[in-house]
Amino acid sequence: MLFVISSYHLQITFLLFSVKIMWFRYFSQILCNYFTCMARKKPENAGTFIDRRYNLCLFLLFLVILNLNSNSQFHYIHIFGGNMGFFIKKKNRIAYFNSAEKNTAYELGKMLCELMQEHVLSNRTIVFLCIGSDRATGDCLGPIIGYKLSKFKTLQNFYIYGTLEEPVHAKNLKDTIEMINIVHEDAFIIAIDASLGKSNHIGYITLGVGPLKPGAGVDKDLPAVGDVFITGIVNFSGFLDQMLLQTTRLNIVMSMADQICMGINYCIHRLKTLTVQS
Repeated sequence: MLFVISSYHLQITFLLFSVKIMWFRYFSQILCNYFTCMARKKPENAGTFIDRRYNLCLFLLFLVILNLNSNSQFHYIHIFGGNMGFFIKKKNRIAYFNSAEKNTAYELGKMLCELMQEHVLSNRTIVFLCIGSDRATGDCLGPIIGYKLSKFKTLQNFYIYGTLEEPVHAKNLKDTIEMINIVHEDAFIIAIDASLGKSNHIGYITLGVGPLKPGAGVDKDLPAVGDVFITGIVNFSGFLDQMLLQTTRLNIVMSMADQICMGINYCIHRLKTLTVQS
């Protein structure tokens, strides 16, 4: 698992914030010293150098404040090609799992079980909504997971929508959500979909609390859905995202699908044990 931030990790957030402020002060001092030395070498331009020095420091401070008070889910500060950013999910917690690691399925299943336990014990209907199309390699993660999950023996009140045979995609997503709300009143929905991200996060699985916004990576306006979401980062976000989905390696998709399905299977077995004990 790469990094997790939740309401229980507030101290870590403040610690990271303190480190960033210390870094900023250190960097600003270096710049101040540099411009001061330049002003001493050219006394006639001392006023100009000092003005530039303070203006640059104020600009850097503005960047820090702007990023820390932004409404975006994640905050990064890039200065001169460097990355002094850190992950912050303001309202909901989110976790990253590397699908290449051996214990990913266990860690994913364990955390998912914690999120689902209360709802299963209260006999709430659980719906796995696997979103995606089987016509694009990068978008078929959801249908593949739905196909695999349909082969498992699940608990009572568990339902799966979105398979290779009957995919849930942009054209029928809205109708499927409306149908689920009618057939399974007050269901606990786990939305699963492929996503685009940073190039160094390709192959990572995300698990978070809150609704999933399908199609956001390819500029599609689709309804948000889910109480919990699971996504697999299949490619990097950039120019011509639709083409990137078409050229995504199937091996990456299958690897994440296997890990997600094993994690869900482990979660279901744990929940089955809890229901028997209760």
